[in-house]
Amino acid sequence: MQGLLIGLALSAVSGLAQDTVVPVEPGMRLEVDNREGSIRVTTWNRDAVEITTGNGGGRNIEVSRAGSVIRVNRDEYGRDRDSRRRRRDEDEIFMEIRVPAYLRLDLSGIETDISIEGVESDVRAVSVEGTVTLRGGSGTISLHSTEEDVVLEDASGRITVNATEGEIRLTRVQGEVRIESVDGDIFLTDVDCDRLDAATVDGDIVFDGVIRDGGRYRLETHDGDVTAMLDEDINASVTVSMYEGDLETSFPIMMQGGTRHRFQFSLGSGSAVLNLSTFDGDIFLRNR
Repeated sequence: MQGLLIGLALSAVSGLAQDTVVPVEPGMRLEVDNREGSIRVTTWNRDAVEITTGNGGGRNIEVSRAGSVIRVNRDEYGRDRDSRRRRRDEDEIFMEIRVPAYLRLDLSGIETDISIEGVESDVRAVSVEGTVTLRGGSGTISLHSTEEDVVLEDASGRITVNATEGEIRLTRVQGEVRIESVDGDIFLTDVDCDRLDAATVDGDIVFDGVIRDGGRYRLETHDGDVTAMLDEDINASVTVSMYEGDLETSFPIMMQGGTRHRFQFSLGSGSAVLNLSTFDGDIFLRNR
């Protein structure tokens, strides 16, 4: 009952003001849904969420609390919420949100650019027609854009990144990583993980990172090149699969069996498992 009363009070206030401040504490989650516009999240050293909005049509947002969840949504009917004859608010709303670094985030939108910086928590961010950028994050991270790019930097944890038509770029990322793209390139720079699964249908994959002993790695594209920048002292059992392309390598290798289109070799002790695959492209192994 307390959570419900708080939610109603916050909704009433948000209908009158462009700035809203809501107290929070560790263990809570912020959910934001903005259909059109942008969501920009930065951090500060207060146990509170500050929401500042700007838009062209003067519409407002609704802020509510239920238990450990703070929800921020568009107010579809403006101040006159009893009138269902009012048109849906199609104006862009630009949300500037400040949060403590520990707050978990769940952000979504349609024609919405999402940008997050400085958090040290779980993050889920999904947009249909907007870019998704996260600098920071720790724990469970899930990022998706249907039509634009996804950028992730300085993050760690269990990471899932998906894009349909845009590029995916990961920089200084640690943990377990799974990446899927349909029509876009994948760039992985200074990646240090023990589990990596990266696949795209129509795009190149460029990996520049650490292959850990005992780790498992897959870089796969159907119509594109695969480039792996590796340390000279790498220990990996490498499987190469390709149909029309060639393998170019800076490492001395000795084939351990297979066919023209699929073969294996070891680098160092062969401790890690590295699978490289392309149907219509080349594979490059280079020293970092």
